[in-house]
Amino acid sequence: MRQSCDKYGVKLALYFSLGDWTWLDMKNPDLQRDQLKELCTEYGPIEYFWMDVAQGDGGRTHQEIVAQVKAFNPSVSSGSTAANGRCHPVRTASPTFR
Repeated sequence: MRQSCDKYGVKLALYFSLGDWTWLDMKNPDLQRDQLKELCTEYGPIEYFWMDVAQGDGGRTHQEIVAQVKAFNPSVSSGSTAANGRCHPVRTASPTFR
């Protein structure tokens, strides 16, 4: 994925579902933490990170998740959807993101 983005000059944007249908109660904070670490460290710079909370928060607060993502990618822009479908942008300071 990273190679294709670089080849075509596309900024990498990732989608992440915070809750997972396969988890018994859709909450598994340790697995979620590990998944986010992999996404934030194995694919190079991330321009935008979109979090879908429609199926729950996975057992962690939105602030905890954003803090983890920003710890690995300080300049990332991020946003999320709430269960009611409303958009909640967290940071949109990147002038190159359109």
